Amino acid sequence: MPTGRGLFTNPRNTLDKLQHTLAYHIEEKFVDSGIKTSFIIWEEVVDITADQAVAAAAMPKKERGQQSNVVMFLMDILCSGPAPKSHIEERAAAHGFSIDQLKRAKQKMCIVAFKAQEWQGKWMWCLPQHAPQEPQQEMEL
Repeated sequence: MPTGRGLFTNPRNTLDKLQHTLAYHIEEKFVDSGIKTSFIIWEEVVDITADQAVAAAAMPKKERGQQSNVVMFLMDILCSGPAPKSHIEERAAAHGFSIDQLKRAKQKMCIVAFKAQEWQGKWMWCLPQHAPQEPQQEMEL
């Protein structure tokens, strides 16, 4: 029986607003008659779009091995909203990721960089869905 983890998401849709993406995993289970079957365990709402999930999965295999950990690292940090660039770089270094790896993952994930007034003008990174609505500077890499 198949087991594994996944995301249940919907592609862009013009008829209705986008629904939340749900994380899930599949496990094996025995039913009353002793038959082994699969069932889904729904986990939590995650902040990733179908486009972002497909982009992360579409990386070439060689690059995916190197970059997938950086992508997952950035998703983990940014899934709940913007984070200071300095904080991301510090945590990335502690995980053994280089600045170049961060920049490549940032570009592939379409991460938005902006200066936040409420953070004393520090550079912030965020996923596109968390980007500020007003025009921002985006000169930082």
